[in-house]
Amino acid sequence: MSAKPQITPPSSATAEAFLVEAMKVALAEGSEIPAMPFLQKALAIGLAPKDEVEARLSLGGGYREIFGNSGLSWQKMVEANEFRQCLVEIEKAFELDRKGSLGFFSHPLSIGRLQHLDLMYTLAAQAKQEQEGTDAAIAYLAAKLAAVDYLKRPPLLASLLRLADLYRGRGAFEDAARCLRKVLGTEPLYPADQERNEEFRETARQMISEIEGQESSGAPVPVPSGYCAQCRKPISSGARFCNSCGANVSSLKTQTGPSSGSPSSFTGASDIASLQRLAQEHPNDESYQKLLAVALHDDSLASCERDPQDGSLLFTSIQQICHAREQLTRALSLRFNDTQLRSDLEAALRDVNKMEKRKFVGSWFLVVIWGLFYIVPGVVFWAGFRRPRYLMNRDYVAHMRTGKHIGAGARIGGAMGKVYDFCDKISPDWGWIIGLAIFVILSPMFVVLAYKENYLDVKKELTPATSAIQ
Repeated sequence: MSAKPQITPPSSATAEAFLVEAMKVALAEGSEIPAMPFLQKALAIGLAPKDEVEARLSLGGGYREIFGNSGLSWQKMVEANEFRQCLVEIEKAFELDRKGSLGFFSHPLSIGRLQHLDLMYTLAAQAKQEQEGTDAAIAYLAAKLAAVDYLKRPPLLASLLRLADLYRGRGAFEDAARCLRKVLGTEPLYPADQERNEEFRETARQMISEIEGQESSGAPVPVPSGYCAQCRKPISSGARFCNSCGANVSSLKTQTGPSSGSPSSFTGASDIASLQRLAQEHPNDESYQKLLAVALHDDSLASCERDPQDGSLLFTSIQQICHAREQLTRALSLRFNDTQLRSDLEAALRDVNKMEKRKFVGSWFLVVIWGLFYIVPGVVFWAGFRRPRYLMNRDYVAHMRTGKHIGAGARIGGAMGKVYDFCDKISPDWGWIIGLAIFVILSPMFVVLAYKENYLDVKKELTPATSAIQ
């Protein structure tokens, strides 16, 4: 048995060198997992857009291997942090490809690498359907597929088939057929993809035939699990009577058919304007309200970063905060009977509101020293270095992207943060002591600068539009 190749850092510390080393390691080991540290380092330093797409796609593959080899059931896999992080990395790759018009995912081999993502989306939709109902699963898949609409060749055929099946279950035959026609119109990627592609298209042909038979014969539409067959509203697990209309659940199991204008009949689940219109047209049907709340929730968090360490939200501007607060407040004002969704919205709003709260980022040692001369100087120093959390996030993200040390420079930010970064660069081990010495000597000047950066500059970010939102 031959020995495994030795894994060593690249001789050059450039992002490209780390990416090349990651590829070498992945090929040598037959796995993306050993390459993950190199990929993360390359991303932290900063790659060219097309290289970043490749790195994020590969990093997502590493996360997929971790949960895929865990031996967990698919329900537990969907809940795993590695599952979520895999989706985050690949979806960032999609966004880069779309915004930069890179054409990365237009290449057949690149599309072929998305087979696992296709399966992951169908599993996540299945979990959503079991936990939140069919409408939530439809909204989830519709949003994921909308994100890849920029590609001429649909890359996620299994997800299209699953969405079509969900639409069919809700009686939205036109929407189901729309998804199935996309599958039927998709040619194989390459000769090796012929068999898999034909299986998908055969399934689509069979489903279309079944839908046409149901439409022409007026056959009953099966009632999705967890919904009342009479009023089509969600029912509690184990309930004998519907909370909305009072119907006996057991006696209605064979009744079918959503009323005309079913919530699932809209074609853009992520289109907030369409959902708003539908909610207004059907004020007594809370299903539309719930779908709108889900869309507003997703839109509120769409522009913010996520911490790769723990997945927490990192808002970096007052505009992001105001937009998220407005959307979440709108969502909470809607009328729907879903305690979990309402709890998620409230938790998200609390997180958003925390972003404007201030935290002291200076040196408590200097607070004490200044306070010895009288209380007021100590309070002034403390107040000057109370930095809004979103500004702290901005510096944290900037450090993370450039590969700088996440230490005092990222925490303090501003002019003093630059001093700490400079000292850190001179001496990684003793730089913080040099920075502290400069801080002590020039602290009056830095207090004035901190007040400008943490208060006056913050006011400048409050444009008339954001002020109106607040």
